[in-house]
Amino acid sequence: MKFGSEYQAVLLTNGQVFFGKIEGLGTPYPSLRDVYYVQTVINEKVKKSSNILVRRGNEWHSPDRMYLNATHIVLIEPVGKDSQVAKLIAESKTKQ
Repeated sequence: MKFGSEYQAVLLTNGQVFFGKIEGLGTPYPSLRDVYYVQTVINEKVKKSSNILVRRGNEWHSPDRMYLNATHIVLIEPVGKDSQVAKLIAESKTKQ
């Protein structure tokens, strides 16, 4: 299966959503590269929350991809090139 977009959104059965470049669809363990996820940050001073897009790979083990159990994938959708997610990914790449 091919997507017309550079990035895909992957929803898992536990409710987590990851954005990245999916490979190996149709296999038991497809992989996701260049992975991002949304993290909620709470400003304690004003008690307001905001969402930020975080690039996966800065963890201690520095993963360069994720392998997903295909039985836990609920859906995969293309990330539109003009979407907020695509804009945030492009912005993060200019900061690297």
